[in-house]
Amino acid sequence: MEIIVGKLSNRQMAPFGQLLNMFSDAAEARLHYQQHRVYQQGYYL
Repeated sequence: MEIIVGKLSNRQMAPFGQLLNMFSDAAEARLHYQQHRVYQQGYYL
């Protein structure tokens, strides 16, 4: 059974979901990287 989101089925939404996951993963990785750089420079949060 497909869930209709607006006029798109969830099968059509899948690529958008993958893009959103990629963006959230990239944002999380960037956050970890920034924290790691801060630790390297000796500024502890």
